[in-house]
Amino acid sequence: LANAYGSEPPDCVLHLWSLSESKDDLGFFSVLYLTQSLAPNYITQNGRWLLFSQASHEVTGNEDLSPSCATLSGIAGVIPLEFPSIASRHVDLDPGHPDLASQVLHEIQTISATRLCAWRNGKRWLRSWKSLCLPQPSETSEIEPGATYLITGGIGSMGLALAEYFAEQAACRLVLTGRSDFPERSRWKAIAESSGGHSERIRRTLGRIEAIENSGSTVDYIRADVSDPEATAHLCSHLETVHGGLGGIVHTAGELD
Repeated sequence: LANAYGSEPPDCVLHLWSLSESKDDLGFFSVLYLTQSLAPNYITQNGRWLLFSQASHEVTGNEDLSPSCATLSGIAGVIPLEFPSIASRHVDLDPGHPDLASQVLHEIQTISATRLCAWRNGKRWLRSWKSLCLPQPSETSEIEPGATYLITGGIGSMGLALAEYFAEQAACRLVLTGRSDFPERSRWKAIAESSGGHSERIRRTLGRIEAIENSGSTVDYIRADVSDPEATAHLCSHLETVHGGLGGIVHTAGELD
C-alpha cells in the first residue's frame, strides 16, 4: 500500500475496520502497522486520519462498551506527535444510531483539532480538559522521626539523594539495598578516610552516608536483588525482625546514574 501511493499519500484515511470487529489486530495494531508503513510518506504533504469505533468510551453511561477499541484514542494522540503533518482523530460512533454513514460523512467534512469525539443520540460530544486547583502542600514533613524507610537501589545517585532528603526531614532509620557488593559497615570510616584501595565512587558514597548519620539518622546497607522473590522475602523477614516494620518504601532500583 505504501509503495502504491509512493510520495503522494492520500489526503484522508478512514479506518473503519473496528466497526465490524473489536479485536486488537483489527483495531489498534492495524492502525499501528498502517502508520509504520504509510505515515513516513507524509513529509511534504498534510493528511487527515479518522479512526472509527463504536461504544469504546462511556459518555451517557448506557453504552454496551467495547473497551478493546478504546486503544485507538492512544494511537490517535501519538501519531501527530511522531508525524506532525498528520491530523488524526478517534471518532466513537453511536452504537444505536440507524444512520452511521451520516456521522462518518460529518466527520469527513469537519476540520477539528480534537483528538477524540463521540456520537450519542445524534449529538456530537468533544473531549475537553478542565483545570483543577490542588490544595497547597502541607509544610509538615511526612517523614516520621525514628521510622524505618527502605530505599531499593539505595547507593545509586537517585537513591542516595532521597536518603539525604529523608534525613533532612527527620532523624530516621534508612535501609539501602542493591545488587552490588559494598564494604562491610565496620570498614566504612577507614575507607572514607583513605586515598586508595577502593574506587572514588565508593569513597564519595561513604562520605555522603557519613554526613547522613552525622545529622542524626542511621544507615544500613543490605545486598539484595528485589527482582528475586526469594531474596525479597528474606529481606522483608529481616526488616520485620530487626526494625519491626517499615514506614515507607522507595523503589529506585534500575535507575541510571
